Amino acid sequence: MKQYFAFYCGEGRWDDRLIRAATRSQFSHVELIRPGQHMELALTLNPPSATCLSASGRDGGVREKNIVFNPDKWVIKEVLNWASPHAYQDAYSHIGAPYDWAGIVFNFVLPIRRQNKRAWFCSELCGWALGLGWTGTLSPGDLALRVEEMNRAYLDGGEQ
Repeated sequence: MKQYFAFYCGEGRWDDRLIRAATRSQFSHVELIRPGQHMELALTLNPPSATCLSASGRDGGVREKNIVFNPDKWVIKEVLNWASPHAYQDAYSHIGAPYDWAGIVFNFVLPIRRQNKRAWFCSELCGWALGLGWTGTLSPGDLALRVEEMNRAYLDGGEQ
């Protein structure tokens, strides 16, 4: 079953601008889209929307919700078959966990590399669900690049 991520690149609020500046990325947030929603069809709806899962400071932690994707503010990326087919279910097991504010501050504002092991930020949770390593250091932009790299390696027949 195909897996997709939605990366937020809209202007957003002050915290979106701060995240983009601190991580030098066009993205400030990432959502894991629930598989089986036929994204090709969902993106043709007006407005396009899907059920997503992520960690959100605005929503208080790990949660699932319906997101409306304004194409000017979101970039959808497919994850090829190199990733865990259970990514959504694995991330879902953390519903209700708090947002990892300490991880954001200590990994991206102060380069100390510390985080709360029971809390998550968006790219940390999504990267972990894919089976990537060192996810506490992944910004949304880093995760987007890593997905692109892994997709290319998969298509080239390379190793994970």
